[in-house]
Amino acid sequence: MARTPLFGAAGVVRGTNDAATREPGEPFHAGMLGFRSVWFTWRAPTNGIATFHTGGSTFDTILAVYTGTDLTNLTSVASDDPRGGFGTSEVQFNARWGTDYHIAIDAVGWEQGTYVLNWDFEATSDKLPVLLQAPAYQTVRFGETATFSVMAEPTNVTYQWLFEGVPIPGLVSSNLVITNVLGTTSSNLVVTNVQPDNLGSYSVRVGQAPRCFETAPVALQIGPCPKVQLYNFLLPAFEACSGTKASPIGRRSAAGSPVLNTNPPTQGFVQVGLGASDSAGGDVSDARDESSACVASLSGWKWLALQPTNSGILEMDTSQSRILTALSVYRFDKEGAMSISPVACDLKSGQRGLRARLCLVVTQDWFYGIAVAGFTNPAGVVQVDYRLHPLTTNFLFGRRFTKKGTNRIEIKCCTANSPIVLERTDTLDPGQREWRGIATNDGPCDAFTYVERATNQPGRFYQGHFPNGAPGP
Repeated sequence: MARTPLFGAAGVVRGTNDAATREPGEPFHAGMLGFRSVWFTWRAPTNGIATFHTGGSTFDTILAVYTGTDLTNLTSVASDDPRGGFGTSEVQFNARWGTDYHIAIDAVGWEQGTYVLNWDFEATSDKLPVLLQAPAYQTVRFGETATFSVMAEPTNVTYQWLFEGVPIPGLVSSNLVITNVLGTTSSNLVVTNVQPDNLGSYSVRVGQAPRCFETAPVALQIGPCPKVQLYNFLLPAFEACSGTKASPIGRRSAAGSPVLNTNPPTQGFVQVGLGASDSAGGDVSDARDESSACVASLSGWKWLALQPTNSGILEMDTSQSRILTALSVYRFDKEGAMSISPVACDLKSGQRGLRARLCLVVTQDWFYGIAVAGFTNPAGVVQVDYRLHPLTTNFLFGRRFTKKGTNRIEIKCCTANSPIVLERTDTLDPGQREWRGIATNDGPCDAFTYVERATNQPGRFYQGHFPNGAPGP
């Protein structure tokens, strides 16, 4: 890895990442997907506390610090994506005299522009607390108890838990019971009788200012299966799906703990709260997806990673959400290649045209990244229902909506068969209905969409005729 040396106890450097790339074997920094990294090396002049931040950069930065001699033996020291504010990053770490620290500045997705790297060093015998175990995402059933745990040293360190970035006051607040015992390296946050109002992001501040740090936020979610979780970023979602820190992104993962398996089941749901502390923009650059209008409206992305053990038709629905929602699906090829392409996206095909619903054919052992978000007002509770249908399943769903002052009807057909003939009748009596074809699709199709101008005539029905299968509803 090419590393530009930095000199001195404090300083600032500027440059661009326009020509930067991701190196073979390079780690993904701070659990994010980045593809334009720039590297520096800084040697600590003595023992103390070092601070690096990217304030002034013109793109959404990721910042990470490592020790080691090359990309194959790096040890993570600190990393961050959003803590600097306004899309910038900041890290602090205990620096040891004479140690070389390798600093990577990366971009979220494929963003590019001017970076600014600032650093400062305080020579001191004080030390920042060291994180031994970070809180983990939790998925529990309605009314169950969730426990968040953190471990750090030294043994007399103090903890302050936060919900949506706001400190939780006192030891007992409502149904939040906080166990915070000095003299141990463990502190627990116990949330009893979990309800939708408890859903959201939790983090913990370790230590006393200014010798403190805050852990990355993790989400409390509601669902029937603990393994089904929505993550703030795509990379941790894939790591959880594969059951290993060796992410399936970049190569095929043989040892899987797939989400769409008999355990967890092939159908279910998960609820998560979207709030102010959620990341906006996700891991995939909008610049690579300008053709998908709904993706441009996303904010506060949450990611669900899927690896089906059988091919089938995946149906996803956010109709039970409390806020306006969007869904977007990205597929990785069977080798886990990094090229990300949206294969399905929806804003308003769900309940009353205010929620998202989509379906697509998914392939056995391939990886899929499902992005869910709120739009217009992204704060609130989102529920994602999912179901994996057999490939022989054919079905339709539709909605009536207004677009540019014109009433329209949109029909979507989910099938793994081809060709598809969409039929319509205007007869209310099932026994008297005469169906006529109104649209056809002669090639393979994940989801066939038909749009027509709506009328005020009641009793209009649609069905899909599939020569290779039974008619849809």
